[in-house]
Amino acid sequence: YYGGTGFPINTVNINLNDPAGSNGSDSNPDAAIHMPGATLFPYKIAAGDFNNDGYTDLAMSDIYSSATVKVILGPIGSGEHSTTDDDVITLTPPGGVSTLRFGFNMYAFPAPVDGVQFDWLYVTDENGYNVIAYSGDTDGLSNDRYYIFDKEDFDGSNLSGFNSSVAYLGDLDGDGLHN
Repeated sequence: YYGGTGFPINTVNINLNDPAGSNGSDSNPDAAIHMPGATLFPYKIAAGDFNNDGYTDLAMSDIYSSATVKVILGPIGSGEHSTTDDDVITLTPPGGVSTLRFGFNMYAFPAPVDGVQFDWLYVTDENGYNVIAYSGDTDGLSNDRYYIFDKEDFDGSNLSGFNSSVAYLGDLDGDGLHN
């Protein structure tokens, strides 16, 4: 959860293994992730294993102040964390993609995708009609590994609401791979 009584709006509080936290209280979480300077953080959170190390990684969007997605690779242990830490990955919109509310919707797409064993992160912008698929790797996610799905990939028309929802639907054709 984030925000709440006594918590800054730019903080994600995490209770590990226990809904009420190991200390028995929601008001004192096991772990906290801070995003200094964010006006509303996180807007969306997606969890996946982007570097295939067996630990959950968190992607969190800041759509208002920086138009970025911050990725913290797991394991995320107890204590204080910050999106300004050296090991945090910052994803930015690729050239030609709107920065307007980048990270408006996000979804972690589980491996395997066509045999690739790293989870992918799908990120949308609000008004640009784009879905950016970032490919995982041993280093996590990168601004150098992505594919852009846009309205032109389909019929070229103005597809109102094209990227308004991103969802994982599973193995639709029964070939053992996610579609």
